[in-house]
Amino acid sequence: MSRFGLKIVAAMLLLAVIPLVTSIYLVGQVIRASDSIAEGQLRRLSEPLSQSADAYRQLFSATKQVFKLQARLIAADRKLTAAVVDKRMSSNERRAHLDKRLAELAKTHHGVGMLEVLDGKGQELAVLRRGGFSKTEYR
Repeated sequence: MSRFGLKIVAAMLLLAVIPLVTSIYLVGQVIRASDSIAEGQLRRLSEPLSQSADAYRQLFSATKQVFKLQARLIAADRKLTAAVVDKRMSSNERRAHLDKRLAELAKTHHGVGMLEVLDGKGQELAVLRRGGFSKTEYR
């Protein structure tokens, strides 16, 4: 190849390499800038995210307390207890009385999804289910 041809090839290679080197440099700058922005966002959002996690923990804890208190109130219901221990009632009468009382209690305890009355042996005497979840889903 002639000297002129070599100069032309070198010039063409130089024209191809300059944009490549420039783009490599600019990509590095963009990566550094995006890392800096991401780091700033992380610092800016980490405290609010931590606070929201604490708020949700407190909410769930309070909700659990409400459910426990509702369970105690329902368990202490005198009409419910009287129907369970009354030996004069037949099992059908007891069941009807318990079903009626559970329906009444469900009206005043809105967050409760299921009410269940068991005898001393753990046998189910009456049950009222609301919503679409099973017995084991919220244990």
